[in-house]
Amino acid sequence: MRLSISFVLLHDWIIGRTIAGNHASEHESISEVALQESLRVDEECAASLDGGAPASCALNALQHRGLEESEDEQHSGRNPRAINALQWNPRWECFVRTPKTCGQGATRALNGMLRSGFLDFANLVMWADESYRPPAQYSMLKEKCGRDVVVLLYDHARWRPSGTHKVLCLQGKDRPAIVQVFTKTTGPFLGLSVMVIGAHLPHPQHGDLGTLQGTIASWDGKVLFMGDTNRISSGKSLWCELSPKSCSRVVSSQLHNSCCKNTNFLYKGFDRILANFGTDLQSRTTFESVAKLSTGEFHIGVVGTLTVG
Repeated sequence: MRLSISFVLLHDWIIGRTIAGNHASEHESISEVALQESLRVDEECAASLDGGAPASCALNALQHRGLEESEDEQHSGRNPRAINALQWNPRWECFVRTPKTCGQGATRALNGMLRSGFLDFANLVMWADESYRPPAQYSMLKEKCGRDVVVLLYDHARWRPSGTHKVLCLQGKDRPAIVQVFTKTTGPFLGLSVMVIGAHLPHPQHGDLGTLQGTIASWDGKVLFMGDTNRISSGKSLWCELSPKSCSRVVSSQLHNSCCKNTNFLYKGFDRILANFGTDLQSRTTFESVAKLSTGEFHIGVVGTLTVG
């Protein structure tokens, strides 16, 4: 953890020097150079870390792995009687406008969390890295409505898809949702079936949630929802909007200030995780370190731990 903090401090120092000089373009250039150098050193030292690398090389490599390792360390432990889920919308600008800083930083941070084996499911909204492939333990469902994209990741060592997934476009050719039923294949609650939804909801008074409501109603079973909801709603209110025919039971992530970078994360509760089963759902934010590299409407992530029973 001390080495991970050193990496963040390095970025803070660079950013501080840039702001003091009031050179925005220089900020972008220096940040990109710093991250590219970190990637180069990481590659040179990675192999030697396990075989007794020189101290300076090993120290630099670990410092430059800060984003990835910090997420790995924070999420290395997991409760086998819980389902762990991630909701994150880093926005397309992260990958298109600042690919060498925010884009690569987001990928490294996500992969650090995935390699820890902590997550069962993850929903990535506007994940505009076309070449992305998750670590080997995870499989990926990716769908688009127009240019809007959602990516649903799942741990195939613990969950098996049942049937084919659905893609719903909730606002014309925009605002996608992926719906897939999974069955647990190992550990406690073997055979548990859950409908998992990863979505990017339209703003209130826009689009049509009818197809999503109908899909949930037709399942009439356990549902885990992850989404950028574009709403500030209680868990009960949000679930009744998604499942109006049956919304008496819901557990929800907290209303975290996850949106957005350009408003200093003013908006509370946009990024949510809900379930109509389980005894408790505890949540926290994540990827604040990547926010330092981002621009525009970047969201920080929300991690939820659903205690099944």
